Amino acid sequence: MKKIITMGIFFVIINMLASETVIPSGSVDGIWNLSGSPYIIEGDIYLNAGDQLTIEAGVQVLWTEFDKFEVSGQLNIQGSLSEPVILTTYDADDFWKGIEFYQADQNSIIENALISNAGNGLYLDQSDITIINTVIFYEYDASRLNTSDTGLTITQGNNSYLENCDITGYAKGIVIVNDDLNTSSTPIIVNTRVRNSAESDRAKSTGIKLEGVTAPTFDNCLIEGYQTGLDIANRTSSESTPVIINTRVRNSPETERNGKSTGILSDGYVSFDLIDCELEHFDTGLNLKNNSLVYNSTPTLHGTRVRYSPESDRKNTVGLNIQGNISPSITSCNIIDYDKGITQKNNDLPVVVITILTDTQIILAGEVDRAVTKGIEF
Repeated sequence: MKKIITMGIFFVIINMLASETVIPSGSVDGIWNLSGSPYIIEGDIYLNAGDQLTIEAGVQVLWTEFDKFEVSGQLNIQGSLSEPVILTTYDADDFWKGIEFYQADQNSIIENALISNAGNGLYLDQSDITIINTVIFYEYDASRLNTSDTGLTITQGNNSYLENCDITGYAKGIVIVNDDLNTSSTPIIVNTRVRNSAESDRAKSTGIKLEGVTAPTFDNCLIEGYQTGLDIANRTSSESTPVIINTRVRNSPETERNGKSTGILSDGYVSFDLIDCELEHFDTGLNLKNNSLVYNSTPTLHGTRVRYSPESDRKNTVGLNIQGNISPSITSCNIIDYDKGITQKNNDLPVVVITILTDTQIILAGEVDRAVTKGIEF
């Protein structure tokens, strides 16, 4: 049997070879090389603390059931551009659980790999993992409506590094969670695309979701095709401080809008930096909320463009909506083609909020009816 997978980073042909190595459920370690490939996994497998497993370039690892790979030791996946390591299912129509790291060795690395049809691609719990030039791909199926499916999950204090990767087809692309008030989760994600499948139902889908005390950096990334591009929630007493640089958050202009699509949603004690970014084709470009009486959020927007589709119905659309105890600083930004450019309310909280607006343009196309439009509403 032959299966062909085409992705932005790899063009892969998976051949089910006559020679194969069967791996039963249980502990694994050592070296998996091309001469033993494909490795057929029959049950859950475990890489224990203190053990090491290296998977060499060109190796195929195929799961026969909905099982997982749990890692507490050191996992080295060492593919190449011409011979990536493939981790997928034996049958093209099946799914497997994915790879779960639990306090794994911090020297673990995944490089030049294709992880496909895993219910939850990678799960990193207190595990600082390096992931480079890797595709995490969930093939669309009309019967798959499980909104818990996630491409990459990062939990607790975590300093993982992700570069030049592609996460495609998941209801949630990346989830970063940290409920420990004494540590912050600070992964770095560079030059990475998080995309929803064009055929899938986008209702309740989220490109990247941050929960709790998080301070990740996203640099030169693309988030595309989700109802909510970036969702940041923090209801703790410690500040969440994500940094988003040179990143494009985009909804398809052809997608049916139900008035609920949002580029960036921020709720709680969140003070993000948004630098040189683009948000396109969302009903609400940015929706910022904080109902705390004590903690004032101070997000910064610099050099960012928030744009709605000029051909679409603008009724009840907002470029930047600010509610509650939030004092944003907005510099050198453009808000284009929204029914309302900026709206701000303190939700009757007994607090004083200050908005700093500098060198910023709020623009509405010349052909539209301006009867009910507003540039700024306080």
